[in-house]
Amino acid sequence: MTVFLTGIANGFDVKFARVFFENGHKVYARDAGRGSDAKPFAELVSFDPDNSESIDNMCGQLLQNPGHIDLYIETADYKSPKDNFSVLENIDYDVIQEVYTANVLRTIAMYEGFFPLVKKGTLKRYCFITSVKASINFCDGISEYGYNMSKAGLHNFMQIIKNKLMPDGFTFRAFDPLSGGLSDEMASKSAFSYFTRRRAVEGGRDDELKLVIRDALGKQYSW
Repeated sequence: MTVFLTGIANGFDVKFARVFFENGHKVYARDAGRGSDAKPFAELVSFDPDNSESIDNMCGQLLQNPGHIDLYIETADYKSPKDNFSVLENIDYDVIQEVYTANVLRTIAMYEGFFPLVKKGTLKRYCFITSVKASINFCDGISEYGYNMSKAGLHNFMQIIKNKLMPDGFTFRAFDPLSGGLSDEMASKSAFSYFTRRRAVEGGRDDELKLVIRDALGKQYSW
């Protein structure tokens, strides 16, 4: 299976690339700061995620070899140290825009650019790193307002592309690695299992038809 990680930016991303490699999969990844640590496990690619022409050029190269992506993993999970305000006070709109651009707008641009590769894949699966704190039904805090808003926007984007692409055989995953609460190694193994397996079909119910968020401990949360 050919796997594409949109960025290697932290320890979880490095462990994630490694677990796919160790299970016999071919991994391509963009170096987003920690690529050198993942180099033994992934073939690093270079492009500017804020430049559509750069994305298109990289897509063109990958269409030559390997020619497809089976599993597309959006690893963007950007937080700003300045995102320390709530909706109730001292909102910094520049910080909100910065976080939203990193977690949503850049994600949409790369999705559009690499879609031809995923369409040619056999699995046709999109996976997104997110946070259960951004689940509308589970939201119980007021901190990190910009981050949570960006993830809520990501979830809406996922719902839209799921509605469009699922009839054509595409499937989707949203995963919270519980950063800071679980080791990167344990979280990466949990994500690998969730991303590579089909969800349950039971009693006429197909779980692939609905979107949920699953955390690294296997708990599911409503959208």
